[in-house]
Amino acid sequence: MKIIHCADLHIDCKFKNLSKEKRESKRFQLLQNFVALVDYAEKNYVEAILLCGDIFDSKNVLKKSLKVLQDTILCHKNIKFFYIYGNHDEKVEIFDRQVENFYAFGEEFCKIDLGDVCVGGISFHRQFPVFLTQQIDFDKDKFNILMLHGSMIDDQYCEAFKMKNFADKNIDYVALGHIHNKTEGKIDKRGIWAYCGCLESVDFGSVGKEFGFYELEMKDGKFSRKFVPFSEINFQVAELNVSGIESNDQLFKDVQNILTGFSKKDIVKLVLTGRKKEYIELNFGYVAEKYKDVFFNFELEDKTKTLFDMKKYASEKLSLKAEFINMVMAEKNLSDEEKEKICNVGIEVLKGEDVSL
Repeated sequence: MKIIHCADLHIDCKFKNLSKEKRESKRFQLLQNFVALVDYAEKNYVEAILLCGDIFDSKNVLKKSLKVLQDTILCHKNIKFFYIYGNHDEKVEIFDRQVENFYAFGEEFCKIDLGDVCVGGISFHRQFPVFLTQQIDFDKDKFNILMLHGSMIDDQYCEAFKMKNFADKNIDYVALGHIHNKTEGKIDKRGIWAYCGCLESVDFGSVGKEFGFYELEMKDGKFSRKFVPFSEINFQVAELNVSGIESNDQLFKDVQNILTGFSKKDIVKLVLTGRKKEYIELNFGYVAEKYKDVFFNFELEDKTKTLFDMKKYASEKLSLKAEFINMVMAEKNLSDEEKEKICNVGIEVLKGEDVSL
């Protein structure tokens, strides 16, 4: 028997940082992920899909999105779908009637017998009531899966639950949602827990993580599991220190090198750091314009500061800047590094630039 463990699809995520056209395209991609996931299940003889919370990004689900999910589930009656809500899609009802191949777990423990495998689940509101562990009554002779959505560390969305509370409950696998990064650990001598992460990255906080789902298999009494990569549009962040760059030609070459390897489907943010020399005009606007249509979306964040020529300002006649610099340089209780920092901040203030404290 094959089972898919997935979570955190975040369908209808708003993607406010994207343009209207790209926002709609990315949102459609998240919806299509569910359809593609079910197609994968069909082709690979998967019998059950565990939807471990935050399938939608909020309680306010678009009717057209809900209809796609409903139709996809109803058209695949050979696959059983198990659903728990998360902190984003809390208490969202996918169906308002009983559907033969779909089961939504409520706020008390319940289990569904699938033969050699038993699937149980609990939906809860941000905080897991510890007393519910007393309700867990899996048969020790079956392979038992528990579906939960939450965190083992307190965060702004959920209070933490402790995995030790699920020890000695005949649990073989806890299928978790909420954390957007695949990770796993032991429950006790018998069982393991695992977060599968997202099918698709949804923000720059997910850079460098793998995206997809777990495919579980019970065959001849043995359990196996593999991670299936799935993401098509990834968020990527690149950082370029412009200190030492003295021409636009060098800037453009360095940008090209650092962006090489990103997919045209990626959402890319280029962060420029370091200090650019005051007399060199680096054309960051050209970079933003050049790459805006190269990737799915391109964003440039300028965190650079200006490196001033202190000798030039110190030699000015009847200049407040010169007076300030010479006063700082004469201070005996400051190191050369401290003097340089103070002088840079002072010039920034006097020239009306953003202060780099």
